[in-house]
Amino acid sequence: MFGYFGRFMPEKGFDLIIKAAERLVRANDAPLSFRVLAMGSGDYETWVKTLVKKAGLDEVIRFLPFRPDVDRFIKGCDAVVIPSRHEAFPLLPCEALVAGIPVIASDAMGLREAVRDTPAVVFPADDHGALAEAMRRAMTDGTIKPLVVRFQPEAAERFDVRRSAGQLIVLLEELIRR
Repeated sequence: MFGYFGRFMPEKGFDLIIKAAERLVRANDAPLSFRVLAMGSGDYETWVKTLVKKAGLDEVIRFLPFRPDVDRFIKGCDAVVIPSRHEAFPLLPCEALVAGIPVIASDAMGLREAVRDTPAVVFPADDHGALAEAMRRAMTDGTIKPLVVRFQPEAAERFDVRRSAGQLIVLLEELIRR
């Protein structure tokens, strides 16, 4: 089970998941059984649902509206896919890694900083073929999940909001003293 959690808009790259899923379904060399849970909303939701239907992937890609208890759904995935074309610093990969869930992420600016020095599987941004291979690897390589589980305590420490909040307080105090 792959999970996509976010807005449906071109910058987020959901169309790449559709193309990658289509490629995996059509591959003759390895019969793989998988699903994609797409939870989100946005102005392009109708567009991506139309793309899914045109690709014949209605049984593979399932949509749910965004919900506030997204953490429950993240924990139910085998991997979270973040195919963004560009980002600021997204929280989703941090949340998934803290939960011990593998992350498949593009190397888009902002996102690559979030997953740097983590066991995330990284692929070139805007490359649906590379995304398909990363998804295939997540389904067949039994070493990814144990690496993420071992990284979980480090992720919890690295992405703890108290650390960032403390740094912000120090910065603000320095600015006040000036």
